[in-house]
Amino acid sequence: MQSSHLALRQSCRAHNAYNLTSALSSTFSTASRLAAQSDGSYASYESLSEQFQGPRRRSAAAAARPRQKPQMGASLTARQALVEESSGASPQQQMPRYTDGRQATPRFTKSLIKTFRPQQPSDTSSHDGTILAPNYKTRQQEKWTREQQQAVDTKEHQQNNGHWKAHMQLIGQLVNDASKPRRGGKAQEITDELRKKVDYRGRVMNPPPEQEPNLPTPWALPQDELAGLSAMERLEEEIARFAEYSEPTPAEKAARQAVAAEVCALVEANLTDKTLKTELFGSEKTGLALATSDIDIRLYEGSEEGGGKTRDYDFGKGMAFLYRRFNESPDWMCAVFRNSNYPIISAQHRATGIDIQIVSSPSTANQQEWTRIYLAELPHLRTLYPLVRTMLGIRGLVDVFNGGTGSYGLFMMLVAALKRRSSNPPQTAAQQLLHFLDFYKNDLDTRKRGLAIEPTPKTFLKHAGGTVPGLKAHIEAAHRREDPARAGQWAISQTRPLQPYLLCLQDPAKPTNDLGRKTNAIKHVLATMGSVRVGLEKEMRRSDRARDGGNGGEDGKGDEGEKEQHGRGESAVGGERNLLERLVGRCHEVYAERRGRVEGYGRAVLDKGVQEDVVAGESDGSEGADVSLTMEPDRAHEAPPQGALAATSA
Repeated sequence: MQSSHLALRQSCRAHNAYNLTSALSSTFSTASRLAAQSDGSYASYESLSEQFQGPRRRSAAAAARPRQKPQMGASLTARQALVEESSGASPQQQMPRYTDGRQATPRFTKSLIKTFRPQQPSDTSSHDGTILAPNYKTRQQEKWTREQQQAVDTKEHQQNNGHWKAHMQLIGQLVNDASKPRRGGKAQEITDELRKKVDYRGRVMNPPPEQEPNLPTPWALPQDELAGLSAMERLEEEIARFAEYSEPTPAEKAARQAVAAEVCALVEANLTDKTLKTELFGSEKTGLALATSDIDIRLYEGSEEGGGKTRDYDFGKGMAFLYRRFNESPDWMCAVFRNSNYPIISAQHRATGIDIQIVSSPSTANQQEWTRIYLAELPHLRTLYPLVRTMLGIRGLVDVFNGGTGSYGLFMMLVAALKRRSSNPPQTAAQQLLHFLDFYKNDLDTRKRGLAIEPTPKTFLKHAGGTVPGLKAHIEAAHRREDPARAGQWAISQTRPLQPYLLCLQDPAKPTNDLGRKTNAIKHVLATMGSVRVGLEKEMRRSDRARDGGNGGEDGKGDEGEKEQHGRGESAVGGERNLLERLVGRCHEVYAERRGRVEGYGRAVLDKGVQEDVVAGESDGSEGADVSLTMEPDRAHEAPPQGALAATSA
């Protein structure tokens, strides 16, 4: 048996399903009007329906007034007022108004515009009658708040990342368009409006928020090892542990080699010109590749001497054909082709998530040689580079396409800072890290100075275009003195009229190459480095005070402000603290799923290689085949067998 209110509501819905005006009138005003006019009860559903099916009668006063129709753009309150007015509602049922004629919002309308939120537990008993813990409600509320805040932080981080990256790409496009000659061979006029479009204020880029599930920090020191350590000693140990974490495991190396071999096989199988060859270059060739680094492959003409020669003029069509093959292959995804002076194909391996890049560029043998020289000269460079690379990479400040520094450019930025002369040169990795951050935070003005590494690490003056008389004569004189480094500094020292703030960094492998000419986001890079330096210094002071028996906070207030600025000061796992979280955030949580996929793929590659070695050993009767590796997969990745690489390249 239905109540009168339910019957009334169903009648309203059935009768006014396709009439918006009548539906609003029936839903919000008819119930109270009929209830006031009757005794509140109805004999039958039929009698109720007859009241709604009959023709609507208007009062004499309402009939005298012209009928008004609510506009579709009006608010719900305005529509309701018009409906009430046209339906001849009594004065008591008219919408209340303020003295100036504005309509007041009724209570039910206010309740409709409230934001819906998930229902939270209201008691300590579950639906099956089980008595829950006394603090169950508090824990549920804290969990809900944490999940909501994490979703908000992630969304804001993605929006901010998309905004500044699109801005940097726009700046690059504007600068390229302005540099192209117009009719008559004249370049575009540099106006104040154009300068404002390509100028911006650098802001601090924060790492992504913490991910679920919360994982222990691999480089954090256990509590029993923290006793008695100064902040500098603790930072030194964390840097060493982070370098160990960043190093690819044997299984990850096997997976990367297998993916590289798969790419080379796909490229060479789809090239009609058999004189073209492929080779690895970049961090994969120099040994600086991280577990999450891209795989860079160079396409060149192998018939030329000296490492090959690229043919830029006819590589575009061939690489466009390769791009279509990557799009058609089920093993690859997210393929992108950019046809420029050096055509490039980017794609992602579907099984592992490893990103690859194929580019027809000049030989990088000189850059690789200088990289090996500096790695041998600076003992802590190999330890510091993964940390600095991750610090900017987790924030998206390394990708050249988005105005980042590039891996090779960042490596040379680190070298330039560490080779600078100093009255008290840093000795340990921790001291060199602080020296690197201090140099780019305080010592370098990119508007006035450029950086040179060879033959002597120094800064040189930048000059506005056209302000140096006889510039060509200066360059020729440096060449006559057999000083290509100084000639290159004269050539790249001209300030760009639209971007005087760009970093000017001379490439030691090619003195006329400016490694900073594409770093449109250099202001964001320097602002982030400065913020990281300040935050790291505060965290180190807190660590020293905690060691000396203090509370670790400033003025007894702790570091709540720092937690708010940088996300949090403590890890959610065991309350652990680590200094490097100021630099890299929770990168191990961000990379956990991706590294897990690569690790699993690499173990499968290693197991396949071991099994093939065992089969080959049994077939030729050889002894010494290690069958135990096939029975213990956890140990199979500790020593990659030689057969694994042969299997991946077959």
